[in-house]
Amino acid sequence: LTPCNPTLRWVNAEMEKWAVQQLDAHFTRVKPDVHAKITGKPVKADEEIMMWTLAPDGDEYFSIEESDGAWNPRSYQYIVWDGKDTPMIFAEFNSFPSQKEAVAMRTGLQDSRSLNNLAVLYWRHRVFPLQFDPGEIKWLLEVAQSKGVACAKENMNVLHAHIPEVKESNGNEE
Repeated sequence: LTPCNPTLRWVNAEMEKWAVQQLDAHFTRVKPDVHAKITGKPVKADEEIMMWTLAPDGDEYFSIEESDGAWNPRSYQYIVWDGKDTPMIFAEFNSFPSQKEAVAMRTGLQDSRSLNNLAVLYWRHRVFPLQFDPGEIKWLLEVAQSKGVACAKENMNVLHAHIPEVKESNGNEE
């Protein structure tokens, strides 16, 4: 019995192979015990760990997870974890992020312009494509706007024009 959607299954597998090569060339894969702490799942003896440490201090990680489904899609996750608190998936993509997307995800916690860019990626269903939440977009834009990012106000206006309910969600009127 041939799996359904063989072309998309092949494309997703090839994209993963390419992504693994790129990540292996620049970053170190995490050890099984770290992987288990981050994911909450023990690593099986024959399981390949598909998670890399992005920062020398170990606070940033990137993971590739296979998902269930006919197309055998992958989830490309940027995870922030200080080793103590609960790990946070800061950005999730359904394909390997571009260089600009990677810059936005990695600098989003330090750079207000990146928060604006993450809001735009969220709006375009590029970040967390299956979890569209206008309130999250609004929050990202509010923080960026409060830090002086001029285009965040314009992006907020676009959000309000398309989803007016989000404007009234906290009672603030502009």
